[in-house]
Amino acid sequence: MNRVVTNVTVGSSPHVIDVNQNNNIVYVSNFGTSDANSNTISVINVSTNKVVANVTVGSSPHSVVVNPTTNLVYVTNDDNATVSVVDGDTNLVVKTIDVGKSPEGIAVNPITNKVYVTNVESNMVSVIDSNTNQAVANISIGNSPAGIAVNPVTNMVYVINEDDDNVYVICINEWY
Repeated sequence: MNRVVTNVTVGSSPHVIDVNQNNNIVYVSNFGTSDANSNTISVINVSTNKVVANVTVGSSPHSVVVNPTTNLVYVTNDDNATVSVVDGDTNLVVKTIDVGKSPEGIAVNPITNKVYVTNVESNMVSVIDSNTNQAVANISIGNSPAGIAVNPVTNMVYVINEDDDNVYVICINEWY
């Protein structure tokens, strides 16, 4: 039987959620700006279904993704064109990476340790090396790239463009 087992209260305007299956922790981006838990990610322990931390990140955190290989959490901050890197062991921001305007979608390839970020207003995808937490490349793409997904087996990246009704397929070469 399917049923709701509990409610977990998180920050203001929860937006995107991801799970680290290696340690059973859930991360929720809180996009809102109206309370103490705005501009945060909520960290939920799956065993207890309790928020164990609210980590302050950049302004208007949109999306969140976990790299299970490095136990790092990446959060796109829409208003300040950055990605916050959170250490999954300490729940501390360990780095802030500049990317293009209005970073929205984010995906990780845990095999290559690369993170891909769509930048809606810059019309590009930023590539972050998860080993160094440095932006290593920008890939120009059509208007308003938003959603993104990675196939780690083929190393192909799929990007939705809101303005031109296309999905762009990017073959990633490891030249960076």
